[in-house]
Amino acid sequence: MTKLFVRAVLASAAAAVLLAGCTTKEPGNATPASTSSAPSTGESSSSSGAATTSSLDPCSLLSASDLASYGTFGEPRKREAFGARSCGYLMKAQGASDSHLGVDVNVRDSQGIDTVNDSGKGTIPSQVNNRQAVVVPTGNTGCILAMAVGSASRVDISITSAADSTKACDTASQVAKIVEPKLPKG
Repeated sequence: MTKLFVRAVLASAAAAVLLAGCTTKEPGNATPASTSSAPSTGESSSSSGAATTSSLDPCSLLSASDLASYGTFGEPRKREAFGARSCGYLMKAQGASDSHLGVDVNVRDSQGIDTVNDSGKGTIPSQVNNRQAVVVPTGNTGCILAMAVGSASRVDISITSAADSTKACDTASQVAKIVEPKLPKG
């Protein structure tokens, strides 16, 4: 189980490095996102150049209870790495034969979906509730789904699992539907 956990953490870190991409500074003035804390209405949204992620807390976008249908998850792990503010959850294994699942929400303030890197299995244009997205299978057991928030930022759902990348991408799509309504509308 420990080797599986180490492999999953290393795979997640490798995927984050691959997707970090290169960025350039954009001229102009930064504008803050709306500070409204009104609950999401669950309405569909689309991305535009005006939306920003600078005030988003990645742990406010997903909770362990949101993931209850997959199993029991531990407390969120907050970190900053590879150009993203991240919040990750690891499923608690009940036994040695339990499958592993890691779910990370990565907020990238200065990287749009056009900077998502192909990890060798291609990039697949997609949409989540009418928001532009890109799906990237990573390795044999992972997947990242990047959702546009404006033209120059994005939120990634990163999945690592003991299953295959197809199942990981299905899980990323399901988790993205939970997260997307909480993203800034543009």
